[in-house]
Amino acid sequence: MQDLLTYARKNYAIILGEPQIPLGWYAYVEDTMCYVRLTMKKEVACTYIFRKDLVEETQKTTGLNAYINLCGAFKKATGYSIPVYEDAYGTACPILTYKAKYNKQRVHAYAYDQNSSYAWAMKEPMPDTREIIGRDRCPKDGELGFIELSTQQTKGWLTADGIYLKMVTPEDGYNGKRADYIFPMMNSPFVDFADRWYDVKKNSKDPAEKAKAKQMLVFSVGYLQRKNPFLRCAVIEWANRHIWNLTDKNSIYVNTDCIVSTAERPDLPIGGELGEFKIEHTGDFAHIGFNYQWDMDTPSYRGIPKSWFKNDWDMLKDDVPANGNIYELNRITMRLEVNNYEIQNAVYEKLQ
Repeated sequence: MQDLLTYARKNYAIILGEPQIPLGWYAYVEDTMCYVRLTMKKEVACTYIFRKDLVEETQKTTGLNAYINLCGAFKKATGYSIPVYEDAYGTACPILTYKAKYNKQRVHAYAYDQNSSYAWAMKEPMPDTREIIGRDRCPKDGELGFIELSTQQTKGWLTADGIYLKMVTPEDGYNGKRADYIFPMMNSPFVDFADRWYDVKKNSKDPAEKAKAKQMLVFSVGYLQRKNPFLRCAVIEWANRHIWNLTDKNSIYVNTDCIVSTAERPDLPIGGELGEFKIEHTGDFAHIGFNYQWDMDTPSYRGIPKSWFKNDWDMLKDDVPANGNIYELNRITMRLEVNNYEIQNAVYEKLQ
């Protein structure tokens, strides 16, 4: 990566930020918390990715590539391309919520993960987004509507506040809910795409191929926000509604494809098929807000790489690490430099 950065500095004008097409005489450098990404045309256009914590990169595809595959499946099913909406129409938000009374506590719990929540949701009815057929009214049978709404808190649960794009179904319309944009409802054009990639994810013996299949299903939905936020919203909303409808009095933490419960859930369908559940964890569960930890395992802390946490780090006692990268990018010289913070920690540990 040092050689590539040197080549870029010598031959291109470097811009810090996301790449723009065509690349021309520019090289784009994205310097994030854990990554340095360099995009330039060296023989062919390419993005080079370096992890500053030196953890092996697991990304096997890109959002654009996943979206291209999704577009092909869509056109094969419908005979036309995915309609593109370039104006801002809001962003759907995957469900993430917890029961307030268990915050900052450690309790014995069970985690039930749904097999490919997005793939399951992609097979549900979708909006035919070629034409907006109604505005500011309740959707009728055979229609799907969308509206921007603030997150509504459920008694006893806490959810991140914000204004999000929400789906309004005919059943919602019967209860008086109106929508800003209404489309005809159609059978999902994503069924073959979802089934094909879930089959690879489930049955492939190659770990890299399994990872790619999982990323194809997730990245394709994410990329839809840039092209058709209504289709993305439908996928996410079906997933959200399904998981929320399966919560009960023992549920304490919920996201789009997982329910954490203080009691076992024999009522949930357990198995390997699309949409069924598996028991992902059993043990002591702690969370602070939306960040969580099982036993003394490496926590899932939003915005902080797992590699930054040391062994036996306790979420309820220890301070959050400030920086655990091995390298940082010097944005002036465009060189990767050893992180002094990391060296100081290593010296301190040896002295101890």
